[in-house]
Formats: sequence, structure tokens, C-alpha cells
Amino acid sequence: MRIPQQPRGNNRRFISTPRYLEKAETGKEGWYVYGAKDKQGIFTVQSLKPRALVQLKPERVELNLQPGQRYIARENWQNTPERKGTFQSILIDTSAQNREQAIKEWKEGDYGLVIHTFGGIGGDNRERISGGTVTGHFSYGVAKVVKDFFTSELQFDIIYYQVYAQNPQGIISGKIDWSAYSGDLQRGWVASRPFSDVIVKLDVLSDLTIANQTLSFGRKLLESIEIMMARYRTGDGTGVSSVTPSTSCVQDSSQALYIAMQKLKQQVISSPELINWLKENPSQVENSLFGQLKQLVQNLNKILVPSGVIRADWQQNAEVLAGVAGGERLTTGETVLSGLRSWRTMLPRRAHDEVSSIFLHNNASLWFLRTNQILGWDETILPLAPTLLFGQIPLFSTAFTRLISALTYPLSPEDWYLSLGLLLIYGLIVLSIGFKLDFLTWKLVDISPKKCFTILQLFFLPAFIEELVFRVLLLPHPFEEVSGIEWLFWVTLSLSLFIAYHPLNALLFYPQGRNLFRKPIFLVFAGLLGIVCAISYAITASLWPPVFIHWLIVVIWLFFLGGEQKLTIN
Repeated sequence: MRIPQQPRGNNRRFISTPRYLEKAETGKEGWYVYGAKDKQGIFTVQSLKPRALVQLKPERVELNLQPGQRYIARENWQNTPERKGTFQSILIDTSAQNREQAIKEWKEGDYGLVIHTFGGIGGDNRERISGGTVTGHFSYGVAKVVKDFFTSELQFDIIYYQVYAQNPQGIISGKIDWSAYSGDLQRGWVASRPFSDVIVKLDVLSDLTIANQTLSFGRKLLESIEIMMARYRTGDGTGVSSVTPSTSCVQDSSQALYIAMQKLKQQVISSPELINWLKENPSQVENSLFGQLKQLVQNLNKILVPSGVIRADWQQNAEVLAGVAGGERLTTGETVLSGLRSWRTMLPRRAHDEVSSIFLHNNASLWFLRTNQILGWDETILPLAPTLLFGQIPLFSTAFTRLISALTYPLSPEDWYLSLGLLLIYGLIVLSIGFKLDFLTWKLVDISPKKCFTILQLFFLPAFIEELVFRVLLLPHPFEEVSGIEWLFWVTLSLSLFIAYHPLNALLFYPQGRNLFRKPIFLVFAGLLGIVCAISYAITASLWPPVFIHWLIVVIWLFFLGGEQKLTIN
């Protein structure tokens, strides 16, 4: 058997190397070898797959939601360069009672949805990274639990559904087996990049039959990706498939997911029999499964349509493929604005983590297969985790991500009702205390044009600016899924700084408030305002409800409860 050393590419890097392969920890259970005999009769290896990687033997099983979410958000890609040459197999199942039950849930013949992402190449022979962002790659796929011919053990057989732009490696957009995409010594990335393959097992991804109607979310997703892969092979007839902010592996795999959801929705609303059956049989198991499917689709939609405004090309393509828009053709998004409307699926890392989290919160079982430059050892490179925007500049990246998330997260009527409820509770507490201590007095101020301009100014400062700093930038966004203790720490720090800011601001920049902003009762009310705004932000995940609460409270206090007069007293 011969394992050839592949030539260097245009970037002077090896795509793979057999160097020290015999010592690789990943090969401790043996290798699956793919290839053919050459003219001399020597079996020449084309692809390698570690047996240990695809075995149903996780090194760790998480049974609770919070540790599972923490693994997705932090641990999955943690210390990636230091883990070079290793792999991890992690199972997260919040429905299982113990480790054995979690593993036994995966039976021969079961299918799982694959969420695939790879990262970047660092080290001395690193690839160029722009703006501190390691973009990586994203795709969906299918994993089947099969019985191995040689060992009779259960293992994963993985096929990727690659929406792949034209590239120097010669990887073609289409269905590609693990051995041909990952483990191929000439074109496979698993030797030079870190991989994360998440295998998702969830009942509602399979066929669900209700009133003689078969709803199959999984099949519709794969059909939509098949169409997208075909489009990438031809470039929609132009012969060119390139990457832009609005068209890419991750954006268009996400578009396929959105189209599948819309096709499923169209199937439901066009079937009166199905709708009537659901109304007449509320206690049936199928009704419960349909409710789970509906909830999953709603949660995924928040990621795909983060601002509540659907991309025009996604909308039209969904209507065409669902048979709603007649014979109109499929279109391609070509503007930066199109990309921004689906910004949460613009980078592979974000889509990978958020889609995985949605499935976890919908009671899916997730099996993570994480590799870090396996299949040989090249000392000139290191695996780099894919990042969010500016991810290699941690503080800036975190602040930017929180800002975008808080500005664009879609709000429901319930979010506003809840915020109004918090505002009412704050008002009842403050009014009862303020009037009792003579801190508040009813006094209506004439609203002149100048006052109207002041009211508008108050929306930006203090309301918008202070909420942006003390809530959005200082507090973890709800999607970060931090522990309760960590959240409490940041809320306490944010609240302390928010209270201390007022007398400091008066001392340095706002002399009218020097006496008032030091009074204990004012600082207590400011602290209560900070608590209310923090709760509103935690529940709605949006900047706008706390800004609205903050702004309305300041306006009412200044112009109706004597605040303006108190600020004029020296």
C-alpha cells in the first residue's frame, strides 16, 4: 500500500501529508482506506477515514440544555489550535435519562441532518485573513446510521449536500461522500482545516402523515438544496458561480432552508382536510408532532429573516418553487442590502451555531464530530476556528455582534405588551414612593415647538445611548446563552455603572443635575429603571423596548412630574 505525498498547491501548502500518520491518535481504531492499484499492482491510497471518528462511541454525553448550549456556543471551537491532530465526538441529548439511553436512540437505518462547517488555516504557512474574520465554509448533508461490512458495528455514513462556488480545488457543487470531500488526500480539507459536523436527529424532520397528507420537512430541505446545487454548477446559466455578501455557501444553503419551510407552509394552507383534522383531533400524537414542527419552523424563521423583512430573491424563489408565483424564473440576490437582510446567515460560524441551537431547543439529539487537521502532521500550519465578524478582535467582535443582534431582532406584539407591563410596574412603584416623599409633583409643562425638539433629543440621549452602552454592550445577548450566575454578574456590574454614571455625568458634563443626581431617591429610581430595562432586554432580545421604556419615563418625569423644575434648581 502506498500513501502518496500530494504536491503543494498555488499557496505553497500541502492539502494533506502522510507524515507521522502511523502515530496519529485519530488512527488508534484503524483506518478505512479508499483507492485503487497502480500499474505495478501497488494499492495507492486516494482517501482515508478514521474508524474512530464515525463510530457511535461518544467520548462525552451532555444531558442538560445549558451545558449543551454552552458546548455549542463556546466549547466546540475552544482552543482549536492547541487541539491540532485530535478529534472529539460529543453527543447532546436533553431528552435522555442517561448516557446509555442517549446512545441507544441512534439505531441502524436512522437518518440525521448534517450541519457542516470548516474553519481556517493558521501557523507559519497561514492563509490570508481579512478584517480579523475567519470565514470558513457551510453546508448541509445527510448522515445514516449503518452497520459496517467489516466490523458489524454501527457507524455514521455521511454525505454532504455542497452548495459550492467554483474553486481551485476542483470541488463540484453537489452530493459528495465523506471520503470524497473530507478525506480525499488531493482535494479533502480535513487534513488542513478544522471541521465541525453536527448530526441532528429529530422526529419532525422525518415524514409526518396527517389526513392522508405527508409532511416531510427533511425531504423538502434536501430537494431545495438539490436545486441550489444545480444552480451553482451552472451559475444560473452564466457559467460562473462566485461568492458575494448575498450569494455564498451559507447564504444559499440558508435560502434552501427558507424555501423548504415556505413549501411546507404552502402545502399545509392549501389542504383544508389537514387543517380540519388538526382542529378536530387536538389530543392525537400527530397533532402534537405538527405543533413541534410548527414551532421549529417559527424558530428557524427568526434566524433566516432576522429583521422581519424577507429578501426579495428568497421570497420569489420560494413562491416559484412552491407553485405560488406561476412560471416566473428563479432569481439571484446581487446587492449588499440583500445580504444584510439575512445577516445572521452571512457567516458559516453564526449559521452553524444558531441553527444547531434552534434544533437543541426543539429537543433534537445532536452528535458533534469535531476534527482538527487530522490525517498526518504538517508543522507549518495550525487549525483556526471560524469566527463571527471581526472574530479575531474579541472585544470589538462581541460588541459588534451584540449591537447588530439587538438592533435587528424581530419583535412580536407580546414583546411590546410585556414591555408595557414592565413600564406600568415601574410607574406604580415610583409614583407611590415619589409622591409620598415629595420627590414627584404633578406639573404640566407647556409643550412648545422647542419642547418637542427636546423630546426628540431625549430619545437619542439619554435613552438610546445609555441603553446601547449599559444594556446592549455590557450585557450578554440572550442568544449567548450564558449561565444564570454569569448573567447576574453582568447585570450587577451594568446596574452599578449605570447608577454611578449619573452623578459622574452631572459633575463633568451636566451641571444642572449636580445636586439632583446625587440624591439617594433619584439614584434608587435610576437603579429601578436599569433593572426594568435589563429585564425587558433579556426577554425581548432587542434594544428598542428598553429604549422606549427609558425615553418615555424621562419624558413623563421632565414634563409632567416636575423633573424640569428640579433640574433648574442650583
